[in-house]
Amino acid sequence: MASTNIYDQGNDRTYVVSFNVKNTLLSDVDATGVMDYYIDVSTTMRQLDGTVYPHYVVRNLSDVPPGYDTATNFSNLCGKYISYFIDQTELIASSSSSSNSSSSSSEGYSSSSSSSSS
Repeated sequence: MASTNIYDQGNDRTYVVSFNVKNTLLSDVDATGVMDYYIDVSTTMRQLDGTVYPHYVVRNLSDVPPGYDTATNFSNLCGKYISYFIDQTELIASSSSSSNSSSSSSEGYSSSSSSSSS
């Protein structure tokens, strides 16, 4: 659905934060097929201890990263996850992020976003 590339100039690496729509069949009572739709948030960044981040399941705007307030819209929600990963990974002390096919940069860090529908 959407992804953001984050370039860390310090180690010359590009990381990806992905927001993918997924679904699960909850029940098939009388063959009606009740589906659960959600957004799976993941990243290629590593936690400080070297382990991978867990996948986060988002069903509504209150499903934000730990320590963040409820999001106001989808773009705000994505920005909160991007900020969370950057802060937790400690890419740099000051950073900026972007959304929806734009790009920005600051000391040692740059971000570009793109989205597509599938």
